[in-house]
Amino acid sequence: MKRTRLLFLMLALWLLRQPAQAQTADPAFYPAEIYQPAAAQDVLLLSGGGRLILSNTSRVAEGSTSTGLVRYTASGQPDVAFNGAVSGFKWMPLAVAEDAAGRLLVAAPAGIELGGQDYGALVRLLPSGAPDASFAQQQPVNGTISSLLVQPDGKILVAGTFGSFAGVPASGLVRLNADGTPDQAFLTALGAGLGGQTFAPKLARQPDGKLLVGGSFSTVAGQPRRALARLNADGSLDASFAPAVLSSALVGALAVQPDGKILVGTFNGTRLMGGSTPVVRLTSTGALDTSFNPPATLATGNTMNNGRSLVVLPDGSLLVSSNGGVSTQSRVARLSSSGAVVSGWHVSSFGDIGRFNSFAPLPNGQILAAGTPTRMASFTSMPVGVALLNADGTYDPSFAPQLRAAGNVHDVALQPDGKMVIIGNFTDVNGAAVRNLARLNPDGTVDAGFAVNSPLLGTQNAANGRNVLVQPDGKILVGGDFAFVGPAPRAGLARLLADGSLDTSFDPPFRPNTATFTGGQVQKTALLPNGDILASGIFYYPGNSNYHNLVRLSGATGQLEPTFQPLSGSYLTNLLPLPDGKILISSDYGTELVRRLLPNGAPDASFTTITSSDLYSAVYGMERYPDGRVLVYGYFPDLNGVPAAAIGRLLPNGQPDPTFVSGLSATLDLIQVAALQPNQRVVFDSDYRSLKRVLPDGGLDPSFDASTPNVYEVSRILVQPDGALLVAGSFERIANSPRIGIARLLAANVLAVTSAQAAAMLQAWPVPAHGQLHLRLDAQAQPRQLALLDALGRPVRTLARPAAALALDLQGLPAGVYLLRVDYAAGPVTRRVVIE
Repeated sequence: MKRTRLLFLMLALWLLRQPAQAQTADPAFYPAEIYQPAAAQDVLLLSGGGRLILSNTSRVAEGSTSTGLVRYTASGQPDVAFNGAVSGFKWMPLAVAEDAAGRLLVAAPAGIELGGQDYGALVRLLPSGAPDASFAQQQPVNGTISSLLVQPDGKILVAGTFGSFAGVPASGLVRLNADGTPDQAFLTALGAGLGGQTFAPKLARQPDGKLLVGGSFSTVAGQPRRALARLNADGSLDASFAPAVLSSALVGALAVQPDGKILVGTFNGTRLMGGSTPVVRLTSTGALDTSFNPPATLATGNTMNNGRSLVVLPDGSLLVSSNGGVSTQSRVARLSSSGAVVSGWHVSSFGDIGRFNSFAPLPNGQILAAGTPTRMASFTSMPVGVALLNADGTYDPSFAPQLRAAGNVHDVALQPDGKMVIIGNFTDVNGAAVRNLARLNPDGTVDAGFAVNSPLLGTQNAANGRNVLVQPDGKILVGGDFAFVGPAPRAGLARLLADGSLDTSFDPPFRPNTATFTGGQVQKTALLPNGDILASGIFYYPGNSNYHNLVRLSGATGQLEPTFQPLSGSYLTNLLPLPDGKILISSDYGTELVRRLLPNGAPDASFTTITSSDLYSAVYGMERYPDGRVLVYGYFPDLNGVPAAAIGRLLPNGQPDPTFVSGLSATLDLIQVAALQPNQRVVFDSDYRSLKRVLPDGGLDPSFDASTPNVYEVSRILVQPDGALLVAGSFERIANSPRIGIARLLAANVLAVTSAQAAAMLQAWPVPAHGQLHLRLDAQAQPRQLALLDALGRPVRTLARPAAALALDLQGLPAGVYLLRVDYAAGPVTRRVVIE
């Protein structure tokens, strides 16, 4: 292992000395594998007793590569052969169904590929997981596929928002023959199909063969029908079924009882026929069944969006995907055949705002439930996207699928020893169990001891870390939406010791809601010159519902500084303390985009407040130049009337700098993250999902290759002292390399050196070094100064006019990655060295 890491390091050092022209992922930085629990969109009980999970965001299932489809045996064990067979698919599966022969229909409207073979939008898999060659090859569709339904005769109904399918016109609904070819007779009978759709329809089949369709459509077969219709078995509209549906209704789930009555669940808070409940029952004619009366407090919100969100159980009761509102029922309601709450049913979850929106009853009375990750066992347990519920709703941990999606890194901070602290939404980093906070070694491997000491906990939807800051004394300040650090209550703001354990001496007055496990929302933190701490966001005080969007805390105790007058007004996007104690703040969607405050929080009248002509303008970030000028970026066409598309520069007094002219588009570009490099070029994440860079005068930098827009979202760019870029965010590929959440890029034109200067000889050995580092410089290039810098850019060794060959004493230096810099007559040359 040590030899492998050394080879990676030698390769990286060689790359640093080459005149690279494009951003390149650093091969010496361990490829990040950062994961969080994955949601599951659907769960099925298969005819052979197996269990199938559709989780299209999962990248790892039970420790192996996953592409969204995972099968388990009847005993709950992973079906290794099947899962391996489907792991090679390139797809985004949205719907799945099983036919009578045990084959699986899988829909992925954007396309399906395996081994270079294209299968279009729909593929049929054999029980082994291999594609069924006898099934007609489909084509990708322009739209979504929301429902698949296999009829007893083997024909297949496909519903979605598409306008054509299998090469023939089909508006929202198509039926295929058992071999995958279009059923033309059905399409002819359906005519114009589903018209006026805004989201994908759902399907249910009656015992008599008629088909129920629910959704957002306004016409069916050219006839007025809002959100709910019934088709005859041949595809023609059933004119006898015309319920009086509200024009605002959106149907998200359908179920048919054995007696033929129809259950309808509405989506997004709408109602089918008025009344106070989102779930109604209709007679077979479409009339409202007044004997069915769910509680008025039942709420479904946007949970009712799956064909199995509303399920009739064998005893006649029904399961409803709920947003809550039913006493003791949590987010899975169970109602009797009359609509009354079933007593004794209770589904517990701990601090999560998740939902289960697909249910599969098992023969033994248990229920599989799939949805967003939820902590079912305890507040500190790992969230699961699929839960096994007992007949009374209690959780059975014997079946807890381990599904992992790509994690998100919101922020990263460098320590002097080269280690990196990352914060965001994740529970696994390179195989180590963590909770939204971790520390990486300089090579990207995990500092396992740190992770154990610092779990950030709260609701699953609000336990993320947003920002991290390493203080000069080595303590670590973290902010976010969390409520606890381990067992200790900390509402969105906490400080850790260097080993990751909680600094109990720093105890801000904010407290979480222990009933809901929610805390504050700390968006940004900053360290003032005197050691005090600035924080922006929403802060809750015990017994006080008021909040301020900016506070100043004592750096020693975390208590509020009484002399600092909190601001009110627009949401603050960034904080920039200045060396004289004043503070720059930026805002969004307000008339004052950049303001300067005095140390006591009062407005600084000597600073020109920045505005923009666009009401929706926003400044998302700021960074100070060494000479006091300030870089600002965001979404704006101008700064105080001076054209400045998305990026600009301010003079120390706040006036726009006329020498900086943005080369971006005022209407198309938006910058949320940027970093100022040592050569005053600015690298940023554009709204086109790729990294770009501008020159010191604001023009686009043609030497920075961003031709592959494979970044989904970047939340932080940090320039290391050696010029490498640490990039954090929500991505799975960057610079044409697989990297999840964080990557280190080696980019051209970062330091103030040219290709000719970089060719000057600089040799260093041994690597890693122990106690002494031998150096050989290029005497003809006239070395003027040598400096060894730590990971924060601070000099730890310096030599004036160094000899061409020398040994550098390393005694007393902590282990880590350092930057060796030689200033030649023509410019500096740098390389990294490792000290152990």
